[in-house]
Amino acid sequence: MFLSGGLDSSVVAALLVQAGVKVRAYTLDFGDVGIPEHPYSEQVAQFLKIPLIKVAVFILFKVLVNIADTVQRI
Repeated sequence: MFLSGGLDSSVVAALLVQAGVKVRAYTLDFGDVGIPEHPYSEQVAQFLKIPLIKVAVFILFKVLVNIADTVQRI
């Protein structure tokens, strides 16, 4: 599930854990741009004892640009 560390996603994660669902959380890392969310999502994930995967948005954006470029060349 996507975990921003905000109230909504934190409550959903807690309810899933409470229900016995095996939760794997993902959060976005915007690097130096904007306000970082990952410190909050890391706190929630540690409290709930769930794994958290941090996805670097810059790398994701770069992959999407490369895919779009490849599709245009086909």
